[in-house]
Amino acid sequence: MPNTILNYDPSVDLTKHIFWQYNNAPAINSLINTKQNWFNKNQTEFWNDWVKNVLNITTANDYGLSIWGALLQVPRVYNVEGDDITLTTNQYRTVLLARLKLLHTRATVPEINKLLKFLFGQYGKAYVVDNFDMTITYRFNFNLSALQLAVLQNVTLLPRPAGVQAVIVASDNVVFGFNGSSAQPFDNAPFATYIHNV
Repeated sequence: MPNTILNYDPSVDLTKHIFWQYNNAPAINSLINTKQNWFNKNQTEFWNDWVKNVLNITTANDYGLSIWGALLQVPRVYNVEGDDITLTTNQYRTVLLARLKLLHTRATVPEINKLLKFLFGQYGKAYVVDNFDMTITYRFNFNLSALQLAVLQNVTLLPRPAGVQAVIVASDNVVFGFNGSSAQPFDNAPFATYIHNV
């Protein structure tokens, strides 16, 4: 069956290369059929597995993801508060997919918001704001984990147009804020996470 990812068929039909004068030669046909069975099992299976485990990033195993990581320059291990943390297979796949999507984006607000939903939709609301002064703000209505912050600070995942400054503001509203901001008073909550120029 042809592979739909790369639109190719890895199978080989050796029998169509038998000259017509050898159609009734039992020894040659037996040899060709033996080779055909070998190709069916080994070559076709090898290429189908290679596409599944390496080339297709959505199904790649850890080995395949390590190749994608080398190509996209995305590490799997991050230093988080003094400890080296290794991303799980699913976490690493998500980061790699985000990095791959970054290479194809025009960094418009709708595209950035779509990427943020892909990356952080399971954690809460995340969106980008165009401040109309050559800056954009990535707003997260939840607190980013130390690991998420480490990834965002070490890998360029969040798109920004050329010449535009970007900042991250993460807050679940259980942070310090002035009266009327729906945040908490002084000494009752920490400050929001603010990362400059991501």
